[in-house]
Amino acid sequence: MISVIDEPRVYRDWGLELESDIISIIIPGQTIIVLNSQAAVDELLVRRSSIYSDRPHIPMVSSDNLVGWGNNTGMVRYGERWRSQRKMTHEVLHKIASEERWPLVERQSRLTLHRILNNPEGFSAEIRRMAGSTLLMAVYGYEVTSPDDSLVKVVEDAVEGFSQAVIVSNYFVNTVPWLQYLPEWFPGASWKAKANAWRYQKDLMLGIPYEWTKNQMAAGTATPSMLSFWLTRYVYQEAPSNLAEVEDRVRWAAGELTTAAVFKSVASTRVFVMAMAMHPDVQAKAQAELDAVIGTRLPEMADRDSLPYIRRIVKEVFRWRMVLPLALPHACIQDDTYKGYHIPKGAIVAISNNPDVYIDPDRFNPDRFLDLSVPDAPTFGYGRRSCPGSHHAEASLFIIAAGLLAMFNIGPEEDHNGKPIPLKPEMRLNEAVRYIRSNAGLLLDPKDTSKLFGIGQSRSRVTGDLWQTTMDYQNRVGSKFGGGGVAGASEANVDRRERLRKLALETIDLAKDPYILRNHLGSLECRLCLTLHTNEGSYLAHTQGKKHQTNLARRAARDAKETQLITAPAPAASVPRKMFIKIGRPGYRVTKVRDPLMAAAAGGGGAKEGMMVQVHLPQIKEGVIPRRRFMSAWEQKKEQPNRAYQYLIVAAEPYESIAFRIPAREIEDIEENPDWNWSHWDADTKQYSFQFMFKTSSLAPYGQ
Repeated sequence: MISVIDEPRVYRDWGLELESDIISIIIPGQTIIVLNSQAAVDELLVRRSSIYSDRPHIPMVSSDNLVGWGNNTGMVRYGERWRSQRKMTHEVLHKIASEERWPLVERQSRLTLHRILNNPEGFSAEIRRMAGSTLLMAVYGYEVTSPDDSLVKVVEDAVEGFSQAVIVSNYFVNTVPWLQYLPEWFPGASWKAKANAWRYQKDLMLGIPYEWTKNQMAAGTATPSMLSFWLTRYVYQEAPSNLAEVEDRVRWAAGELTTAAVFKSVASTRVFVMAMAMHPDVQAKAQAELDAVIGTRLPEMADRDSLPYIRRIVKEVFRWRMVLPLALPHACIQDDTYKGYHIPKGAIVAISNNPDVYIDPDRFNPDRFLDLSVPDAPTFGYGRRSCPGSHHAEASLFIIAAGLLAMFNIGPEEDHNGKPIPLKPEMRLNEAVRYIRSNAGLLLDPKDTSKLFGIGQSRSRVTGDLWQTTMDYQNRVGSKFGGGGVAGASEANVDRRERLRKLALETIDLAKDPYILRNHLGSLECRLCLTLHTNEGSYLAHTQGKKHQTNLARRAARDAKETQLITAPAPAASVPRKMFIKIGRPGYRVTKVRDPLMAAAAGGGGAKEGMMVQVHLPQIKEGVIPRRRFMSAWEQKKEQPNRAYQYLIVAAEPYESIAFRIPAREIEDIEENPDWNWSHWDADTKQYSFQFMFKTSSLAPYGQ
């Protein structure tokens, strides 16, 4: 019997040995077709998906006599029921709907990082709790508030049973289906007791949260969730005649999302931790990207596009050690032929890791995805049976992976001689994770399987709640005592991660911050430091920085000094407000000026050109002096802006302001050439006259 871990490698080697991208394996009562090339996968599972979208019947996991997951959306046979449940899941898991749940994913990730800091020995349990809390809130509207929450335990038990039963090679009944009818007392049938226990746990997982949400909806206190949406639409509004059947489908759709997502999320996070422990160069490169892009704050979902290397790590995690090494297999609905090979009806179709698609497939190499022709791993399936939760799964792994990299170092455990225990790619996942720890010196007993991972702090030492940092800005070795000194990169990282730790443990009400301002573009500004920030996390990190703290101290010192100097408030200046009633536009005359002698004197060719404007203001108010200014085409709001023109504005109360559109040419400076540019206000005749000349080097026809 081939090991589950070894199956992909064995099938791949067989394909290379036989020089074929499709191989057939016949076992008693079953034909297995393994696809070893992307071309074969695209042809059969995508282009011919109408006949390759069924699922094989795996008795241990699918039979109602055993564990009974047969109506699970991922396991149900191809047909009307599958289409109905698939439609439900797609409605709540497509890309836009998944992005709407990013705040929930970020919140649960932050809470998890916080709890890991306080209890590093409970890393594995916290990852399971994070996955369960996120899905229970999203699917059922149920908020987990305790580490010992009974509903989380129900989900974990059901996930554990499913994860064991779904592996075909674990139980001989999957090869000889009639064994399912043996009684429990029959010699060698102890596996049936497991099946019955797992079936009971599955029934609890399907029933308890479902009834809880229905009761909340009846009481009018339900939190919006996927299940409340489905019940409202498919049960209460449509009121179908086959109500029991529809409710059962809704119940299975909700249960499948919870168990499958928790199963994949926990396993993928463990694979990520294992990969980082085995590849410190990849870990260091990812942490350098975080340092350069997000600085001193915690990563957010909005940072995904700015962290391409970490996104490639997430892709490589899904490819390197898939949760199900051959993915969930497809089944052929009818006889078919591919490249002359006969594929019988009912044949199981699985996918292996072909080196023609992924060069050196056993190596963890995120940079393989720099080549855009390299496809994503088949973790989420192909064709019509592809997993609709891929967007949520990628987002969940990205945010927790980025958070762990930002706050922790991950490395292998050390033996009694202080040497790292080597981790091997062929190790089973649970076995490998037992030998992983952080760089904090918190050593766990590798025999204690309930504590799979010890994690302490962000690249420093932690003992209990005491944070011991080596950063000392004032007394630097090699510098004058008290005179400070330049911090090295490693020391700066320690200080940055200390600030991240404090932010993760602190709740700050930005509404009480007098210096925060949200501008018209939606960005945040610090009115004290005059800095711009794209999100609240960036602003919070800024408030903990040296610049903001220095400015706060300066402002406090200045305010204290001004308070001492001010004895009494100065009287408010009383400036009378002008109250004019507009009486219309004044009369005016515009004359084009052209003087060849001026151009010759300036050393230019052609004639000097300009304009003289005379404005008659017989009813101008006493004491008011006319004013003028030039304005660009983009400053005015009356016409469509045209870069070929500028505007001359003349204002004199109580007349309305008048504007002249003139060519956008450079004007001579009035101070340098008072003979060319002049103005005169005749208070007796009430006439305002002025002249300006264009520079000779920018001559252009007046018609422009």
